[in-house]
Amino acid sequence: MSKSLTWSWSNGRMFQKCQRQWYLKTFVASHNARDDRRREAYLLSKLQSVSAWRGSLVDAVISQKIVPAIKNRRAIGVFETLEHARGLFDSQWEYAMQHGLRQKDFVRSEEGDSFAAFHAVEYGLKIRPEEREKAWSEVEKALNSLFEMNELLSTLRTATQLFTQSPLVFPHFDVNIRSVPDLIAFYYNAPPMIIDWKVSIFGANDYRLQLGTYALALVRSNSYPDFPASLSIYKPTNIRLLEAQLLSGQMREYSLTDADIEEIETYIAQSASQMALALGDEPDDDQIRPFDFPVTNNPDLCERCNFKSLCWQEKNLWAEWKQMSLL
Repeated sequence: MSKSLTWSWSNGRMFQKCQRQWYLKTFVASHNARDDRRREAYLLSKLQSVSAWRGSLVDAVISQKIVPAIKNRRAIGVFETLEHARGLFDSQWEYAMQHGLRQKDFVRSEEGDSFAAFHAVEYGLKIRPEEREKAWSEVEKALNSLFEMNELLSTLRTATQLFTQSPLVFPHFDVNIRSVPDLIAFYYNAPPMIIDWKVSIFGANDYRLQLGTYALALVRSNSYPDFPASLSIYKPTNIRLLEAQLLSGQMREYSLTDADIEEIETYIAQSASQMALALGDEPDDDQIRPFDFPVTNNPDLCERCNFKSLCWQEKNLWAEWKQMSLL
């Protein structure tokens, strides 16, 4: 398997935090691999914290229930939405607590909407009942908050097209840039809008660079022939960017300048170059060893890592390899 490098906002951040984690997820994990190591990495890559899972569930409800209703000009209320969310919540919680990820011959595509996998269950940690209650309370709060964003919902109802979770890929020098905006809205007489749903407790981070990357991808990607032809007249600086903090009910709108675009391109180039240097010149991925990649020095990050069991196993293999090399 020859190396190819794809950069995204999420794997760029992962690389900065722990190169070993980035390598295991990006180059080792494989859903159709025959060898146990790649298969194990794939299974571990599916784990989530309870907090991250409840955010993913909110995203799924918006994509599956709310946006289709808006697209079809069908009225939808908060009670109908919460009923759908509760069904997903309960079925996914049960699946995760039973650790269906470890069932024999697991195939993600066959598990449907009930799939979820918790980091805590995989690593034998106790999930307290109040964690479930808190997770549902925040799902409920996030969805109620969205229905209170009347101006935003009205704006979406005037869109000519809506696309959820659409991967956008474009080449940037020798690297493929991949972005997956939560929602893209196209309009007849206005620039497109990209919306990013956030279900974070504090919501203090500035996501300008992340949303700017999405704008760059939207303008430069040719991934979707269904996108309107009018997209070609817009520059990244024309794209409207909105961050919707669903737990606080706050919305942050960002506008980009040419200097912002230059900053984003520089950031991508530097991050991708660091990844390429870490991979080196090996012609084949199988010749690269995980212990060639340094690990984080943050013990909390290490403890929360999906791949810690595999990583620690690799550490033992590295010690054995060094011992053998001395013989």
